[in-house]
Amino acid sequence: MNNNEPTGDAGAGVNESFGRAPHPRLAVTLLAIAVLLGYWHTTDVPFYFDDFPGIVENPAVFDAGDWAAIWQYSSARFVGVLTFALNHSLTGPEPAGFHVVNILIHFLTAVALWGLLTGLVRSPGMGDSAAGWKVWLPLLVALLFVLHPLQTQAVTYIVQRLASLAALWYLAALAAYTWGRLRSDWRWFGLAAVFTLFAFFTKQNAATLPAAIILVELLFFRQLGVIGRLSVAAVVASAVGALVLVVQFTPLGDMLRETSEIGRSDYLATQMGVLWRYVSLFFLPIDQRLEYSIPLVTGPWPAQVYGQLAGHLSLIVVGFLLWRRAPLIAFGILFYYLAHLVESSFLPITDLAVEHRTYLPNAGLIIATVTGLAWFANRKGMLPVGVVAISAVLILSGWLTYQRNELWRDPVAFMHRDVHLSPDVERAWTSLGKELMRRGRFNEALSAFGKALNLARTEDGLEVRPETLSNAVMALHYTGQHKKAFEMARILPVKELKPVDRGKLHEVRGLALIDLNALEPARKELELSLKAWPSPNALSGMAVIEARMGNGDKARDLARQVVQAVPDHRVARDLLQELGSVRGGSD
Repeated sequence: MNNNEPTGDAGAGVNESFGRAPHPRLAVTLLAIAVLLGYWHTTDVPFYFDDFPGIVENPAVFDAGDWAAIWQYSSARFVGVLTFALNHSLTGPEPAGFHVVNILIHFLTAVALWGLLTGLVRSPGMGDSAAGWKVWLPLLVALLFVLHPLQTQAVTYIVQRLASLAALWYLAALAAYTWGRLRSDWRWFGLAAVFTLFAFFTKQNAATLPAAIILVELLFFRQLGVIGRLSVAAVVASAVGALVLVVQFTPLGDMLRETSEIGRSDYLATQMGVLWRYVSLFFLPIDQRLEYSIPLVTGPWPAQVYGQLAGHLSLIVVGFLLWRRAPLIAFGILFYYLAHLVESSFLPITDLAVEHRTYLPNAGLIIATVTGLAWFANRKGMLPVGVVAISAVLILSGWLTYQRNELWRDPVAFMHRDVHLSPDVERAWTSLGKELMRRGRFNEALSAFGKALNLARTEDGLEVRPETLSNAVMALHYTGQHKKAFEMARILPVKELKPVDRGKLHEVRGLALIDLNALEPARKELELSLKAWPSPNALSGMAVIEARMGNGDKARDLARQVVQAVPDHRVARDLLQELGSVRGGSD
């Protein structure tokens, strides 16, 4: 009998039929099939939202060999951005190649989770858990991780690869450490250190990885002996080394907050409710959306926040109480909160709640939930019923994932659903307007931006976001309201904007001036745009100016640069065709 994980004899007869662990090749094959069933149809999902500034219009990813440019763009996320650059170089700028890599990362992350759990169930802390039904837990957990619909945003939204890739390195480091402890093999510890470095240079939420390794050590190996202390020290040292490198290029204050407009106490109070929203979405994944209507808690904490905090603390206490009796359940609970610590605690971030932040923490919830249900079914002699139940859950999760990904394939329908579910969120309307504008539906886009501007004005103390204004200016420009567009663009405090927003503002001013045939002022605006944040739109505008001024060769060179980066750029391609016809041929 296992003294560490409660068991019973009621299901012992049935349990024997589940006593042999699935072959690794079978497990990996089933995970691959599950990934393909849930995500095979996402390769034609277009670029969305932050994909454009982060990938499509980001010169840092145009050359995978220019590591200095990638490092300058984001030293803290160097590995993640490098994968975008490699994608761009190997598969081109179209979204399909990026989606294939994202799907592969999701599959490998599930394999890493499976590898971690196959090690944990064999650890000293689990006693004789390697025998019986528990050997199937790693595969069941990994399958649910693959198929859960809450994971879709980190996979199908291309730029959120940073979340799934960080999770891959994070779980791979834990798995390598676990197998190093089981086999006393220093090569595994070296691999864990490498994965830790990769994680730290992919996304900042990996900062908790050393603590997760210590949690594995204490829960499943029950001591920090000589080998344990040295291996933990090696991994922690590599993590600290990575942090030192990042700090050299990132001010400490910037690392400890993403925005200065939200107080730490207010953010922490808000996250108490956000975490419960995440938990509810995990168990009931309906009405998923990109923009959640989450009000910021300000001032003294209301009673509701203290109740939410008490609930979280109660779960954490349950995790500690189950430390020896049910280490896997304890690990799942504590891992969930540990993995959320960076983004859902007292480090203020502008976006209060987004689904991709749950990608890594969900592994903890899945571990705790599947283990608890499997233990209950086994103890009550209902293991066959449990098998049927988990199969039903996997099928339902896979269907919901497929349907959610189907919605991602149509950005306008996706955003219409978002504004239907979150009608009072300014950014949801802004995102809808941007998608409508990309499809040439400028009057509809202008209406969406108008609703976004009205929402901003009705919220006390909230200024209209520069992105909202700049996109409204663009919509006015495309609908022929050039004078109004130019006047609106001038009201923004340019020096206070971030480089990307400043570049966008100069860009829309320049494009408006082109249509007003004020070419020299337009050139100055676009030069400022390219200096602040180079984009294909600004470069194509410069090409148009050169063409109108009679500089055909220079215009042609600029337009070609745009088409190399964005092959389907309408303005640049039309200009090349026009210049080609002037020469008597096609370009």
